[in-house]
Amino acid sequence: MGEPTDDETYPQICREFVQIIYGRGSERRAAAIEGADQPATFIALSNSGTRQVGTKNLVMFDGDFWDIVNVAPLGRVEIEFTAIRRSR
Repeated sequence: MGEPTDDETYPQICREFVQIIYGRGSERRAAAIEGADQPATFIALSNSGTRQVGTKNLVMFDGDFWDIVNVAPLGRVEIEFTAIRRSR
């Protein structure tokens, strides 16, 4: 999702299939106990849509918004987004 517009909606930049790797078990337990944010890594194919995404953008997955904190290309084929799920 892109940056919020005046009416507080987020325009869609691209829609991709991704592999998701959640944080270690200890991080997930601590996040559940504290009601804190949960980290995850989203790995997608690198294309013109995914290369537009930066740290000012969001990932929407499973009904939640994830703030992108890092973007890293993995060679020429994949791109990795590290994101933190916003606590409810």
